[in-house]
Amino acid sequence: MRENSLAELTSLKEQAEFQNQMIKGREEMLREHLAENEELSEYGTYDFENQMIIIDWEKIDAIKDSEEGEKIEEYIGKLEELRDSL
Repeated sequence: MRENSLAELTSLKEQAEFQNQMIKGREEMLREHLAENEELSEYGTYDFENQMIIIDWEKIDAIKDSEEGEKIEEYIGKLEELRDSL
């Protein structure tokens, strides 16, 4: 019984370590996306401390160029996708 408990505890620790590595990898992907799209950060960014996306809807609503609007929509969509994977 004790041997099974120790094996289970070891397995749980390994799973937790794996999950932490996955989270760090996803956070790095999020940081890369933000860096690659720095020019769009005025429309939206990610607050790592509070784990939330901050969007400036007023700036987005002021966009008249449909191509720029699509670019912003894709950028925010990717932020949401990456946030949801955390």
